[in-house]
Amino acid sequence: MLIILTGGTICSFVDKSGKRDSDAERAHTLIEKKFRASDSRYASEECVSFDKEKPLDILSENMTTGNWNILISKMRTYDYSKYDGVIILHGTDTLAYTGALLSILMAGTKIPVFLVSSQLPPDDDEANGNANWAAVELIVNGVEPNIYAVYRNTETDGSWETQRMYIHYCSHLLQCANRSENFTVRIWLR
Repeated sequence: MLIILTGGTICSFVDKSGKRDSDAERAHTLIEKKFRASDSRYASEECVSFDKEKPLDILSENMTTGNWNILISKMRTYDYSKYDGVIILHGTDTLAYTGALLSILMAGTKIPVFLVSSQLPPDDDEANGNANWAAVELIVNGVEPNIYAVYRNTETDGSWETQRMYIHYCSHLLQCANRSENFTVRIWLR
């Protein structure tokens, strides 16, 4: 699998002063280490191997058209025929926008492409980023080629809270609402 690091909260850490900054290399090492230590039947290096690329290392609220152009230019250089799938580590703040862009530019892709993010840094035990790494299992199990975002929402219904995993087509994904960490999709009415 090809892992593309772009930054965002999933690739960030909080320093002693409370400032969050992206460190994609360190984040990837930690995320892969947690995946390898997980109870996933695909966690061994014999089952899944990763090639890593880092075209960007920014917090996603700093995404610009210039950064998208860098990402797109770099993505045009990869030989996707070597991979069963692609996972792009990306921040939540502009996830839906990048996902929509890639849905247009990569329409007809021959392999699945997943945008994976987290509402908290990877070293935080409450982060959903490790759960969102389910993209690996989806690729290994042969999910159809398309551009996806996998994301575990925390939903409240009355007095109880539940966590539910969603696989979204990026072409339908809506940006999180203000003061929300949950992603939803457009509902098509006829």
